[in-house]
Amino acid sequence: MAAWREAYGRRLQADSERAASIECQTNPVKNVSQCCGRLMQEVTDLCLDYAPLGFTDATCRGWRHEIVAVSCNRHCGHCNRTSEVVFEICKFSLQVLGDGALITKYCKGTRDDYLLYRCPTACQVPENICQDSIADSCMEECGTYYPCHCRYRKTTLLPETCLGTPVIHGPIPNRTWENYTCDMPPECMHHRAEGQKCAKYRWCRPDLCVIQRVECIPPDQCSDDGVCKPDEGLCFFRNRPNGYPCDDEISYTVRDQCVKGYCEGTPDMCIKYNSTCKSLSTCLTGGSCQPGSGRCTYDVVPDGRYCDDGRAYTVEDQCVNGFCLGRAVDLCVDNKVVCTAPNECLRPGVCDPHTAACSLPVPLSNRTCDDKDSTTANDTCIDGICVGKPIMSQFLTLGEGECSDKFGRRMARYIGDTPTEQECETVCLEDAQCRAFNYAYPSCAIWGTVRIRAPTGGRPWSFLAGTVPQSAIKIEMASPTAHGQRAGICRIKSETSDTVVVDNEDKVEISSVFSTRVMIIFFFTLIVCFGVLPIGRCMRTCLCGPPTPKTQVEKLDGAGEDDLRFTADAYNERPPPSPAKGGVSSIAALADSDPMAASPGAESVDSNDLTQLPAPPAFDSDEPAPPDQSAPELPELQNLAEGKPTTGGRWTRSPGKRRGKKGEGQRVDEPEAQSSQAGGSIPKGGTSAADSAHETQQRTVDMAPATSLTVGVGLM
Repeated sequence: MAAWREAYGRRLQADSERAASIECQTNPVKNVSQCCGRLMQEVTDLCLDYAPLGFTDATCRGWRHEIVAVSCNRHCGHCNRTSEVVFEICKFSLQVLGDGALITKYCKGTRDDYLLYRCPTACQVPENICQDSIADSCMEECGTYYPCHCRYRKTTLLPETCLGTPVIHGPIPNRTWENYTCDMPPECMHHRAEGQKCAKYRWCRPDLCVIQRVECIPPDQCSDDGVCKPDEGLCFFRNRPNGYPCDDEISYTVRDQCVKGYCEGTPDMCIKYNSTCKSLSTCLTGGSCQPGSGRCTYDVVPDGRYCDDGRAYTVEDQCVNGFCLGRAVDLCVDNKVVCTAPNECLRPGVCDPHTAACSLPVPLSNRTCDDKDSTTANDTCIDGICVGKPIMSQFLTLGEGECSDKFGRRMARYIGDTPTEQECETVCLEDAQCRAFNYAYPSCAIWGTVRIRAPTGGRPWSFLAGTVPQSAIKIEMASPTAHGQRAGICRIKSETSDTVVVDNEDKVEISSVFSTRVMIIFFFTLIVCFGVLPIGRCMRTCLCGPPTPKTQVEKLDGAGEDDLRFTADAYNERPPPSPAKGGVSSIAALADSDPMAASPGAESVDSNDLTQLPAPPAFDSDEPAPPDQSAPELPELQNLAEGKPTTGGRWTRSPGKRRGKKGEGQRVDEPEAQSSQAGGSIPKGGTSAADSAHETQQRTVDMAPATSLTVGVGLM
């Protein structure tokens, strides 16, 4: 059984090959391999018509194998036989729809597209079809879309789509935001009936010359008609033969012709320079121009022929070597011309021997003259004009600014530097033509109407012309200066004057302050003040000893009788009173924080004689003491007598035994016997029985150097 099946299969294959061989002999397709190769893309587009159902290039691989690889080669590209295979494989692939009638409908349409449009376009194309008359028109209209391929989007309502890269690609000229695409018109779609006119030409080689409508126009006269290269769309031109007539568009060239593709002519200099070669002398005749140089050549007439050289100062004119020459004469001598000057400030002009005319007079300066004016003196020529200085020259100040007339116009001026205004004024006085001057340190401007240049000699000056077109002829005011310009004072010559304040009246010269004499006096005074006086005071102390101190007790003017002032000079330490003289015990006086000033009317008393002291006013013990005369309590007085500190924290100082540093307040411990001898001890709660009246004890106190202290103590 197996052997029979194998034999039956070989028989069927042999019958199929025999049938295929018969079809290949009767099929009009000449190039089967080319036909099957083109069908590869057409079958892929047929399959991808169902891309909305999920068909991809991988899904269509079976279509290409069954239709192209098997059926096309077997049936030699026969469109009818291969279309049946298309129908069968389509039904197999669309089983996913599950509707037999719908599948049959779609697959019949696919078969018809293959049989009527796609297969004939790929396989039934004559060999020389790209050279017929319709090929160029189709190439011009649809040639750029030949590489594109279109397909339907079946099972949807969407239109067909075309993919690929057109022959002309990239940005569209004048529409750089848009590129060339495969969006073609219906008459260029080969899978539709509208595009069957040009569908069979879609496999022709693209001709860029036709697609881009290239016209090969010769760029110049020496280039022959061009030929366009289809693959590149570029024109190529051949040069016309040498000697071909042309025009180089240069006006002065002749015999223009093509030379190696360029139009060249021969320059004619006579045309270029428009040479007419007209004879300008009677000693030359004829005239011809040389084209190479543009120069003219003439024929020379014989020498000695009469001519006229056109010069008034020559006589006996005749031709010599083509030139008309005459004998020159001096017309000034022949006509006896003498040049004169109109005034003494002008130098006479010079006579021209060729014209017998005098030149303009030359202006003179710095020459004595006479202006015929009795009110002026020292008349001087200035640039050809006689100008005198006014006898009485004074200056009147017009104000700050530049000198001008009432319209703001300026006259001519020359400017230089002068250290002071007086020197600028002097320059104006010495210049007869000066009408006014401006001074702004250090610039000095001299205004006048006569000078046409700056004066020479002396300091350098620069000249500045007046206002254009009309300058001032009279100075009437001081016009404001421009912004940033230094402003000066305008002063005009006048019959009246004002007072000019000298700049250096309130100034002190440095040389006078630091002169030798002043410096000697200054340093001598320093030596006397800080050297001689201290030395003299020291010598007096060494030779004569220190000055004797003085002590006095003054009674305060207007104070109570119990208030005393004790004044001690520096370095004065008075010994305490002796007990033998009836003195009381030592009581140190302490100054209050506000010591009483010395009264001018105070009386001086002896410090050793306490009887001279006035007694305090008496009052009843039962009555209270007045506020300003209250006596200190006895314990306070006892503390004072014993040298102890008081309630106010005061300390006494005595000439007895010293402790601590010099000048510091301290307690002094004295023997009790001294106190008892001086008057006994002071009982508590009262005064001494021996003293019936109030007494006052005074004692000197040590003071700091060069210091006096005034204290007062009142006792009841």
